[in-house]
Amino acid sequence: MSDSKVADRGKSRAKHLWWTVPLAFVLGVPLWSVAGLTWCGISGCTGGGFGVDSRHVNIAVGCTISAGVLMFVAIAAVPWFRSVVGRLFIALGIGAAYAILGAVITHSH
Repeated sequence: MSDSKVADRGKSRAKHLWWTVPLAFVLGVPLWSVAGLTWCGISGCTGGGFGVDSRHVNIAVGCTISAGVLMFVAIAAVPWFRSVVGRLFIALGIGAAYAILGAVITHSH
């Protein structure tokens, strides 16, 4: 098979990223919402007069990691890059960054 046909096939498969990545984002938003509520409780991390409730931090961590795994799968599952190992490393980096971003955003309020 010629290189142009392989490149065209990769481009047509890359189009699937246009729906897998937004789907992972939309599915990750509820996880981020749960993480935002469970980091410090309903009163927030300032306590709001009721004190900080950090009993459920493990749920928040699990939710942000789950959102990162969703993003990893959305990027790794689409054969948009010729090298499978390269695609997995890129997906791992983006998924980890998405999980960390979720933790920073939901914990900073």
